[in-house]
Amino acid sequence: MFRSCPVCGCRDGEVLTRVELTPVEAERLPSAFDVCLCTECLFCFDDLNVTQTDFDAYYASSGKYAQSNTGGSGGSANVDLKRWANVLYALGPWISQTSRIVDVGCGKGGLLAALRAQGFHHVAGIEPSDGCREHLATQGFTAYRSVSECLRDEQPFDCVVCSQVLEHVFALDAFLADLGRLLAPDGVLYIEVPDAAGYAGLFHAPFYYFDREHINHFTRISLSNLVASKLAALPVFCEAHSAFAVEGFETPNVFSVFRRGAEHAKVMPDDEGASKIKLYVRKSQNEDRYPQLQPSINASQSHAVPVLLWGYGAHLRRLLQKGVFQGLNVQGVIDRNKGGKGDRVMGVPILSPDAIANPAFQDATVVITTVLYAGQIEHALRSRSFEGRIVRLSD
Repeated sequence: MFRSCPVCGCRDGEVLTRVELTPVEAERLPSAFDVCLCTECLFCFDDLNVTQTDFDAYYASSGKYAQSNTGGSGGSANVDLKRWANVLYALGPWISQTSRIVDVGCGKGGLLAALRAQGFHHVAGIEPSDGCREHLATQGFTAYRSVSECLRDEQPFDCVVCSQVLEHVFALDAFLADLGRLLAPDGVLYIEVPDAAGYAGLFHAPFYYFDREHINHFTRISLSNLVASKLAALPVFCEAHSAFAVEGFETPNVFSVFRRGAEHAKVMPDDEGASKIKLYVRKSQNEDRYPQLQPSINASQSHAVPVLLWGYGAHLRRLLQKGVFQGLNVQGVIDRNKGGKGDRVMGVPILSPDAIANPAFQDATVVITTVLYAGQIEHALRSRSFEGRIVRLSD
């Protein structure tokens, strides 16, 4: 493998599947990678031939997490407020209003605002996104670009929060070491990550959970293995249940609180988690067919009906590379972030959502390829009395 196992360091792995995305010119991250299981501890992760520097550049240049309606980015929508209530519930026995708390990867600062509303006054954030830090500054929060920058001004914290972050981190060894530097000797560490053991149970689209952003696929056991081996900390609270990234879109998650000072724990092979991840791979392979596109293919061939693909992301790029849209009269890809800037993918222009008002597209077929926002997009199209056909590829 290109990566050694982030949990136990093993260099041998079993390839579960290979993910191939249509290439984009001058992109730093690879367009193809394997999803592997470590043969020793059975941790699941994406095996990419890159460095943490490549990922740092990727996230620094991405503006989507600073946008108000991006799910899972530290916002203050109703689903976010429920998440922050869960964080406060889990941390309740371990913190007080005098606790010094830092949120690593705080996004737009929704949790910081929730803590401040509950009377916690010494809160700070660490966030690499320039757009997010600018937003935080307008809210009166102290936000640092990096752990090193934070520790130049701050002493170690009583509580370190790391919510929906570890699944993104390539160099987990260095990142866990940074969390250890931030954490006071008797402090607690809150970690929330997607639960790979629940991928098959909350199935939305084939291979949806395998992309180049979520590159580490944790379960309760593998998360505990990681924190125990890197920080000698064990969980004092751990639950696995579903949560909502956006309204109506349910995903599996693990919520844990760790406390330092524990004996070095032995890494336990995650047999149950590996079995459930393999089940998800088999389900994805079986479901990776799209018969709902056949009427649109027939219409395109007989009447040249224009087709718009809505949502430019890893899911669309995998389907493009697979050739799913062959036979369709694809006239554009609609994306709220990248549209309208003159970019193209496989020769097709990337358009802004306003393009749907073009009279040439009033009888078009819109294929909703995004998974996370499919329901919102369908609702918006119907509320605008869109007269064409709408096809959703996710359930």
